[in-house]
Amino acid sequence: MVTRVVSETQKVDSDIASVYGFFADCDRVGELLRQARHLHEMPDGPEMESVKQVFGRIEEIRTTSDTCMFVVPGIGDVGIRVEERVEPTLVKFTSEGALPFEFQLWIQLLEHAPYDTRMRLTFEASLNMMMKMMLKGKLEKLINHLADRLARLPYPSMK
Repeated sequence: MVTRVVSETQKVDSDIASVYGFFADCDRVGELLRQARHLHEMPDGPEMESVKQVFGRIEEIRTTSDTCMFVVPGIGDVGIRVEERVEPTLVKFTSEGALPFEFQLWIQLLEHAPYDTRMRLTFEASLNMMMKMMLKGKLEKLINHLADRLARLPYPSMK
């Protein structure tokens, strides 16, 4: 059963080319994950506890321009792979590795005006009914929180 979560549309104070360029290159995404491992900027709250537990356990991050893989003890090699790029409006990722379910994540971009890019995340996962009931609300909060945080990144300076 496919579960779909779509974030609220976020305003990014950057040009669309810089935002697209960041997400289209998994080496750059991997660098962001390396920084996130430190967790000092992650907010507190019950919806973030599972995210903090996962990022706190990451042991190794390996990237190429198309993949971002990391080792999580007890789970193994997990990550994302770019499945599709449509410059400058879409980067579509798919899950890789030893995850308990498959997922896809789309990052959709729209140039509203110069240095005003609109971004929306769409997350789809193959979840059974029990997992869907347990995770749907948490996934909605997580995807909206992720979209909000990604909208605040200084894309032009992230090269």
